[in-house]
Amino acid sequence: MEKLLDKKQAPKKNKISHKVQINAQTNILQDLQFSPDWQTLVIFPDLRTLTNLVNEEFVSQAGVDVLLSSNSQGKKNKSWWDIKNGTTNIILSTHSEIFQNYKKLKKIIIIRPHKRYYANQQDPRYKTFTVVQKLSEIRNAELESI
Repeated sequence: MEKLLDKKQAPKKNKISHKVQINAQTNILQDLQFSPDWQTLVIFPDLRTLTNLVNEEFVSQAGVDVLLSSNSQGKKNKSWWDIKNGTTNIILSTHSEIFQNYKKLKKIIIIRPHKRYYANQQDPRYKTFTVVQKLSEIRNAELESI
């Protein structure tokens, strides 16, 4: 019994959480240049990657909007209106929310384009990278993959 009690009281090792480790290693958005003169679309393969790579301080800045399929319809409508009017300069999105009415889109950044999440399995079926290439061609926007 004494041996069991000794094991329970042993100090636990401090572990670094996976999220903190990813943020420390890949602070992707802090190194990129954004301008208030145009809109930049940053596409993530899934919600988990978005939350791991983006700090909450960055998202809370003015002119930054996060588009997710899980947003309420009111939030989606407000985001759509802000993007259409050009008041949102940085748009962080998952692949399901890239179809917007952009006013001044000049740069598209796709994060980890090799991920399987970019191939939509629901109708209509599309490959996000192909759609983004066409979008950059139509809008004359620079396309960058990280």
